[in-house]
Amino acid sequence: MPLNLRTGVLVVGSLDWESTIYGGAFVGTPDLVRSNWRKTRLKVDKRSTQYVRVPIRYGRLSESRGNTYTMVFSPELGSRLGVGKAIHCRNAVNEVDDLMRDARELWKAEQPKGNGMISASWGCVANLTSPDFLDDKDAAARTKLLEDWAEITREQKGYGVFAFSAADRTAAGDRLVIENGRLNIPWPKYRNHLPLSLDLVLLTATKAELCRKEHTARRKKSPARGKRTQRRTTIFATIGWLEFRQQTMRKSKNT
Repeated sequence: MPLNLRTGVLVVGSLDWESTIYGGAFVGTPDLVRSNWRKTRLKVDKRSTQYVRVPIRYGRLSESRGNTYTMVFSPELGSRLGVGKAIHCRNAVNEVDDLMRDARELWKAEQPKGNGMISASWGCVANLTSPDFLDDKDAAARTKLLEDWAEITREQKGYGVFAFSAADRTAAGDRLVIENGRLNIPWPKYRNHLPLSLDLVLLTATKAELCRKEHTARRKKSPARGKRTQRRTTIFATIGWLEFRQQTMRKSKNT
């Protein structure tokens, strides 16, 4: 009997604004690979895009985007959640091959020269399952799907082998933050705190890059000053992102 799992992709940062046209300040030419991925693999009706609360922050400099910050998932931010988008996949998942097909297409949108892989030194495709994922009459088949997924990720060279902060590891329950192909963060919730109405989501877990100086400064600052520093970092990252978008728009107008 088919599982017919309701699946989606958890989208944050440039994977969102480089894969569609929003108009206004976002005017520009979307990335063709990402745009095609969004049109062919995800549902495009408005009801299939849902805003959810997730633990994200600016955490990695992207050289390909003018050294602006990119988003990373960070378990330690469980009490200070950001907002992402859960976009429903076009096709239901019945077996691990279906799940891998969506994972490979997601990775191709992230790294076009991925050669069928779902990981690299800077990140990987991971999954999340709903809290009641195994509370179903198809529990055995669902368990096998997760076991098969975990086996495939173990075969991927260097999959998920990048460091997370001590606070991230603690928030993940003193476990690996990426374990058996799963990112150990809570299941996303809507803004009204109800759980996302999907069975499983895929996402791109990105390697964070924090310099030693930043860690030292955080330890020395008082809590109040630390909050001000965090706000300034977010502002600077946002300004950098806007500058990059403006540069992209000017180049597109001149070509």
